[in-house]
Amino acid sequence: MQDSVRITHVYGNLPLQFDDKIRIINAFPLDMCEFDIILGIPPVREVEFNIELIPGAEPISKAPYGMAPVELKELKDQLHELLERGFIRLSVSP
Repeated sequence: MQDSVRITHVYGNLPLQFDDKIRIINAFPLDMCEFDIILGIPPVREVEFNIELIPGAEPISKAPYGMAPVELKELKDQLHELLERGFIRLSVSP
């Protein structure tokens, strides 16, 4: 079973020792907020699976589902805050 670590403070030029070697890390302060829960890393699980593909099969083309105006506003507000805090960045996919 793996141990979990919660970081609440980050220090620059901090010497850390790993496997009898000392390394200096440079980090930046993290602003902890309610997104910590959303962005938390799930526990490590040992899972093996595969997806069998059908030769010549095409991806299903389907329009995205609509959202209620209240839900859409909440989503936009959360995305805007995540963007401002640097948790996500803008991207343009082809």
